[in-house]
Amino acid sequence: MLKSELSHVEECVAIIINHKEIINSTGDKKGKTSLFDRINGACADLKQRMVSEVFGPAKDHVIRRYVQFHQAGLVTLSDRVFQHLRSVNAPLVHGKTDLLIHTLSALQQLLDYISRQFFTYFDNIHSITQFQSDHISNRLRTETELIAPLLEGAVIDQSLAEVFLMSMEECLDNLRVTTISPDQERYFDRLLQLIRFHLEDEQTDTQSFAKLLYHQNFNSTYFEVWYRESYLHLNDRRNLNEAQLLAIEPVITAHGIYPHRQSLDVLLREWIASVSWHQFSKTKKPKNQEEITDRLPLILSVPQLALFVRLCYLEGCFQISNISNIMRFFTDHFETKKQSHISVKSFSRAFYTSEQATAAMVRDFLQRMIGVIDKTYFPKT
Repeated sequence: MLKSELSHVEECVAIIINHKEIINSTGDKKGKTSLFDRINGACADLKQRMVSEVFGPAKDHVIRRYVQFHQAGLVTLSDRVFQHLRSVNAPLVHGKTDLLIHTLSALQQLLDYISRQFFTYFDNIHSITQFQSDHISNRLRTETELIAPLLEGAVIDQSLAEVFLMSMEECLDNLRVTTISPDQERYFDRLLQLIRFHLEDEQTDTQSFAKLLYHQNFNSTYFEVWYRESYLHLNDRRNLNEAQLLAIEPVITAHGIYPHRQSLDVLLREWIASVSWHQFSKTKKPKNQEEITDRLPLILSVPQLALFVRLCYLEGCFQISNISNIMRFFTDHFETKKQSHISVKSFSRAFYTSEQATAAMVRDFLQRMIGVIDKTYFPKT
């Protein structure tokens, strides 16, 4: 049975994260160089050990577990270092930031080597490191900025151009909160390359650009609404029928800009089915029965709702740990007085940066809830 080879790298990362000698005003250049060499040596040693084991006598299923175990372990170590880098407060410790960035680069180079050399066993569905995700977000943002002038020069409806840019901005902001898989990274690269080639064609128009985004499963909420209302003309809910449901084409890729959201064809079919059922149920419901809404309206503001969700998340109320999925659920199913559609970007910002005034309002809600519980279930005798 193959064993873990991560102990030496883990030891180096622990020393680098907690190293005290370089945390002073003058810095210790010799000590820092020694740590550079140590992490480099640990990564080189792990690389050689893995080559020896992978090309040894072990069976494929054992090697696959071995490679994917080390892949997941290195991603976890990199994320620990990255979180430590983000938590360094000003004034920055002399030499500490360089050391952390060097460590992240060394771990990333090792992961890249494993993905190339052992690609048969590498898990392309496993999330990449936060360090790599941050770099990818910046790179894709630059590529999107290069596409913006092409959109302005093309004969494309301005509303569609705005939907594309707004969706990409929200999606790339989301990459700083949650990571993606290597497969998802390749999807983004292919998508932006196709869009660039398409926009460089002088015959590009609104219809062809919308079709391209649809077939590439550009599954943002903004584009879903635009495509439904401006392309399929399904804004009149009273005249929906089964023929329109059958007319929706399948997308050509399972990947989308939101990997945890359903594909566009499924979203559109579900929307038509739900609206058709809603129209049917309205004819059957009693006169005094309340109308069913697409999203549940709340009296809370977005920051208040986000803080409630964060408290539930921190207390382990959700069985899933993927923050992106949790945020997407609440933005898809709830609305506030001021916002009928809550963007993931605004919800994410409120989730991580609550103000004291928001916290005071939420505390007031919680205190009143506790008062109701005390009065109902623990009455004073």
